[in-house]
Amino acid sequence: MEDLKVVRVKEAAAFLHATPQTVRIKARAGLIPGRKVGKHWIFSLVALHRYLCGEWEPAGRGKGN
Repeated sequence: MEDLKVVRVKEAAAFLHATPQTVRIKARAGLIPGRKVGKHWIFSLVALHRYLCGEWEPAGRGKGN
């Protein structure tokens, strides 16, 4: 099983070298992998790493669409 480490906005922003506001905007728009649980955004570090490596595509924009 892959590492299931998840982080919140502040940690995701540090990982991506972005501001928390930018991370929230991009997550809300579906441009980076994340989920809103209640009032909080959470992000899988594995998914963010895949995003940085170009291995993640937003939903609906995959290779078959």
